[in-house]
Amino acid sequence: MLLLVVLNGVVSISSFSVPIRYIVLSLSILIGLYLQIEKLNILPNIIWLENVKTATHAPFFNIGLNGDKLFMALAYLPLLPMIRLHPRQVSAAGLIFITFIYLMVTSSILVTAGLFFDYIRFDFTLPTFIPIWAFNMLIVCAYEEVFFRGVLQNALMKCLPRYSWVAILVASILFGYAHHQMGWTMVGLSAISGVFYGSLYRLSRTLWCPVILHFATNSIHFLFFSYPRLGA
Repeated sequence: MLLLVVLNGVVSISSFSVPIRYIVLSLSILIGLYLQIEKLNILPNIIWLENVKTATHAPFFNIGLNGDKLFMALAYLPLLPMIRLHPRQVSAAGLIFITFIYLMVTSSILVTAGLFFDYIRFDFTLPTFIPIWAFNMLIVCAYEEVFFRGVLQNALMKCLPRYSWVAILVASILFGYAHHQMGWTMVGLSAISGVFYGSLYRLSRTLWCPVILHFATNSIHFLFFSYPRLGA
């Protein structure tokens, strides 16, 4: 974790040459990617609730924040202005409309795939811990989007300016694999969702849009289907 802070500090210091900064940034991203994929739990996790479930067909799960990933997001925030794409001049109403369209398409595809692979089941629920889950999930979506779209996808698009869809696809596959502890079906579903989050970010040029799309997609899953998956 300390090494990550040092590397990001080197990248942010303008006195270093551009090649050195890009090499250090690449090393920082590789370390960050490893920490995203492998749950080392170097820092303590923040657990709000333990062994809760949304419905009869859903398994028990904990609601909390991964300390490592939260620290990483904060460590990468200073780098975002350096590697982000140039913003587009789009009105707030336009961004909301685009995000809503993406939500309709994304949720339709994910729900269809989840039902087809028997990963979820329709199970509408309104548990009393919704506010805690929503607060926690908003933070989770934010720190995942900061790394996978704000850092990783941006860096790949800088390296592959003519092949932005390759950058989106690679970032999405790695985003999916970061969920491998929940099984290969979740890896596939997460990778598919990552393509939509990434393409929305490329279109909107603001991280708020994929964060909102990510949160809204997970909220549909939480409210209307077995969460986080169909129980045994």
